[in-house]
Amino acid sequence: GTAGTDGASALAVDGDAVVVAGTENGRAVLRRFEIGAAGVLTAGAVRDVGDLDGGTVAGVAFDGAGGVVLAGVSR
Repeated sequence: GTAGTDGASALAVDGDAVVVAGTENGRAVLRRFEIGAAGVLTAGAVRDVGDLDGGTVAGVAFDGAGGVVLAGVSR
């Protein structure tokens, strides 16, 4: 986390991949995890999508072609 307000807003699962979308210090952030043996999560890529300027993250989904779709509002 950061020194600001952080929180998870959405989660998507596709096979053994999990993506969590949220807000960290006012910025939209995607975090990817892999589900391993016995359900243990391993942290992977992190993407800072940018400043939300007071907006929110509304949802996240896999697009079926290897990509991730992020929904939300920036102001």
